[in-house]
Amino acid sequence: MTEDPWTLLGLEPGARPEQIEAACRRALAAASDAAAVARVEAARARVSDPRACARERLFGPPPFSHLDEIAEALCRLPRRPVGAVLWLEALREG
Repeated sequence: MTEDPWTLLGLEPGARPEQIEAACRRALAAASDAAAVARVEAARARVSDPRACARERLFGPPPFSHLDEIAEALCRLPRRPVGAVLWLEALREG
């Protein structure tokens, strides 16, 4: 899943460069492992790039950014067999 860089850094979109650097320093100090450091660095790159910020502001976040989470959640749901009788009842009611 792609995290929102602004949320990860605790900033509002359109923050000034000084605010971005201060937030990155705080996030890096709180990072517990290499993966967290990588996420902070990726977030810094996204919020520091004016073209990426403009693109996200114009077009919004990528569609289906949470599709993997949704698919995993659906796969964990219990599956129940449905016989022909239940389908026929649903069709008669509908």
